[in-house]
Amino acid sequence: MLVVSRKVNQSVVIGNGDMGIAQLMVVEIRGDKVRLGFQAHPAVPVHRFEVHRAVQREMALRGEKSFAQVVSYVPEPTPAPTLTLQFPSYQLLSAALSSGVVQFEPLNSVEGAQYDAA
Repeated sequence: MLVVSRKVNQSVVIGNGDMGIAQLMVVEIRGDKVRLGFQAHPAVPVHRFEVHRAVQREMALRGEKSFAQVVSYVPEPTPAPTLTLQFPSYQLLSAALSSGVVQFEPLNSVEGAQYDAA
């Protein structure tokens, strides 16, 4: 558990990014009560703990996934597609070029193409 001291109008950011997942700000301190302000993306539910427990219990009864289960699911990265080019083997291509049957045209003849003649 992280324990920090904050004064009125000071905040704590939860998560990464510019605003994180949520921002918690001390709005007011009155006697033994602290008023807190929460700012989060609309998709992030913010509840008092007792309400959170009731929501989780209700979701479990209905067989629904909780927000935490949905957020914690990170799919496996999909591999980049493999591009297979159908060209003759190097020896056939080399023979065709050297015999003059196939002529090579440099890429710089194609508009916008980058070609290094070196």
